[in-house]
Amino acid sequence: MNNNSFTIEERKPNLFKDIIDNRLITETIGYSEKGQSKSINAYDFKIESENLFKEKMKNNFLQIMKNTSFEYGYHAETDDFLNKQLKGNNLITKEWIQELFLENFSNEYIVTSILRTIAHIEYKDIYPHGMTIATAAISHKSIIVTENAIRAFENWESSDSLIILENVKCSDAWLDEYLKKVIENIKEENSAFIST
Repeated sequence: MNNNSFTIEERKPNLFKDIIDNRLITETIGYSEKGQSKSINAYDFKIESENLFKEKMKNNFLQIMKNTSFEYGYHAETDDFLNKQLKGNNLITKEWIQELFLENFSNEYIVTSILRTIAHIEYKDIYPHGMTIATAAISHKSIIVTENAIRAFENWESSDSLIILENVKCSDAWLDEYLKKVIENIKEENSAFIST
């Protein structure tokens, strides 16, 4: 093995920190796992490590979510967790939250929990992944998911949302009325920035 040799057990304590600090470079790394000598390109190792990190964060989020009571207008523990992760590594965090959303699109509770959480994140901090998640959720068969997607856009109050929201039609009359009010409010909040 070369100077970059290590065992997985030796590397694990700093592995996630190295990913966050982007310390892994493109070279061949020798390592041993369960007594077997192996080598891997550092780039592949980084990708594999990022995937492990994302899985860990997804599981942490799901665990916190299970113990969280979501109520409109109130702060949730998932908000703190996601904000902390975004400050640590913005891009990887946005990737794993979007992956978690896609992997669980048929699970109304998980999708709604993600929407309620990202709705409390600053628009610029979750862009463009947050907007993509909310856009996909608007077309969900669940009215609850659709409502929470609209609420996310409402909370962000971004004029960027108008191109999406103005091209959505909700099948339920009350939800369509709510959507129209959100569009009006966003236009009002951003009137100084929107050219007519």
